[in-house]
Amino acid sequence: MPLSFSAANACCPVCPIKAKETSGKPGSALRFIITAASCVVTSTLPAVKVRRSRKRLHSTRASTTSMLRLPRASALTPNALPPIETPCVKICVVDPETGFCIGCGRTRGEIGGWLCSDDLHEPWTLREVAQFFTTHPQAQVVYGDSSWIDIDGRPIRPKREHAFNRFIWTYDYNFIPQPSTFWRMSLYRQVGGLDQAFDLAMDADLWIRCADVTRLHHVRRYWSRMRFYPQQKNQARRAESNAEDRIMRRRYIGDESLYSLRAKKVIAKGTRIAWKLATGCYWWGRDNPFAGLRDEDSARP
Repeated sequence: MPLSFSAANACCPVCPIKAKETSGKPGSALRFIITAASCVVTSTLPAVKVRRSRKRLHSTRASTTSMLRLPRASALTPNALPPIETPCVKICVVDPETGFCIGCGRTRGEIGGWLCSDDLHEPWTLREVAQFFTTHPQAQVVYGDSSWIDIDGRPIRPKREHAFNRFIWTYDYNFIPQPSTFWRMSLYRQVGGLDQAFDLAMDADLWIRCADVTRLHHVRRYWSRMRFYPQQKNQARRAESNAEDRIMRRRYIGDESLYSLRAKKVIAKGTRIAWKLATGCYWWGRDNPFAGLRDEDSARP
């Protein structure tokens, strides 16, 4: 069962740091559920590195929760609220470890996300995600850009992406950055949540099932930092990851011939590379989150 917690009003099950919700302008806080894969508890990072990463994550969340505000419910007209279909079975007990209701499987959060213990959100991420969903009430999924960092947090290269394209995703690879992706929990429940049959391809499987029923939006902003090192889960278990990926994609590709698959893969990869070159995805860009750090390093004697 994946771990989860509300960044606005709950304690993380991994450590005792509590994200405080500050009082201020009227309104109810937009709560986020950050869902983490099993690598949170089986991370291969050295213990000191993991603890340091967790501190960074929690300090980021605590500093942004006060900015996640939505209009108070009384400001909404009755006609603006759709009828609610509830899976409630009258067992209203929230599991303290996962944050999910034991009866219906729901959470108190409105927006879901997924962050592994060795990855990071940028300080502005949750604020911008909240703003996006507030200004785009019909949107159900959004993903931003990311950057690859090494085990010590040093930048490796940017991972800036293009808009979602099903053909490229299907025949090239899963280019959607996991920690930069957020969704409405109503959609998460609609598509059935994570498929527990997968251990390494569960994120890709979730994205494509969401794409079956709604548009995946993209925002050209750095929203996360993904750590890349040899002991990373998908790197250390590459053969298993590839096997799960093939199983997942077979659901949508079917029994295409090997010749057809190879031809479409070449087309998809070429299209992706050309698209990224044309939109400057291979360069850091003006919103480079490491620009200030690099300037500081160059100024040191």
